[in-house]
Amino acid sequence: MKTIKTLNGVSLSIDESGQGTPVVLVHGLSSSKEVMFPIRDMLQDSFQCICYDTRGHGESEKLSHYTLTDHANDLVAVIREYGAGKPVDVIGFSMGSYIATAAAAQVPELVNHLILIGTKGDGKTSSVERIFREKGKDPNEASEIAKLLTLMGATFAPKTHFWTKLKMAKLQSPVKLTKEDKVAETEALHDFNNFPLMPKITAKTLVVVGQFDGINPPELGKAVASAIPNAEYKEVPDTAHMLFIEKPEIVAPILRDWLNK
Repeated sequence: MKTIKTLNGVSLSIDESGQGTPVVLVHGLSSSKEVMFPIRDMLQDSFQCICYDTRGHGESEKLSHYTLTDHANDLVAVIREYGAGKPVDVIGFSMGSYIATAAAAQVPELVNHLILIGTKGDGKTSSVERIFREKGKDPNEASEIAKLLTLMGATFAPKTHFWTKLKMAKLQSPVKLTKEDKVAETEALHDFNNFPLMPKITAKTLVVVGQFDGINPPELGKAVASAIPNAEYKEVPDTAHMLFIEKPEIVAPILRDWLNK
């Protein structure tokens, strides 16, 4: 079921499905809640899955300027809305993992399990912008398909089949971002640093990365796992950034086992 709710002063498009303990799923940069649907489908038979478009993305409200802190405050509002004062579980992917980390540090009492997929702890800019600049391209000028083609080697492992890559393309947001939207989303990640926040996290935290991730390489995930108290680290072989699409048969039990921990 899809709804539009105004939380933290911004209109957010939210998809709700399943029953049980609430699990909030947060997508990555230039993406939307649709990219989290494969994870939702792994869990919705046992959990209430809440996928939402972050501000500036998908069908949620577009703004000319916002920050990672604004993103985190939005997530806290979603957690309060669906947890009704009780702890929920949170899964963040890529940019969504940065947002989830900041939110879990802000309200540690409201996050029970925290799963960070394809994550890093800080950055001068977004990982996507870094890769584009290294190739002499402007990410703000690129279409979503052009981004996918440019980032293919960093996004998927060498042995990942073409049809699996095509599945990722089909999960792109139904709402296309303008150049102004792309500038705003990228600027929100400029010079962010979550490491000082990580000691405040009390959630049962799992960091999951792909062996060949070129967007956020494994060493960045290891650094996050080392900085969060009692966090565990899991590396999935023969996958890259889109590990939950590349190897769902491996990733699904990892996620389910952790949430049932």
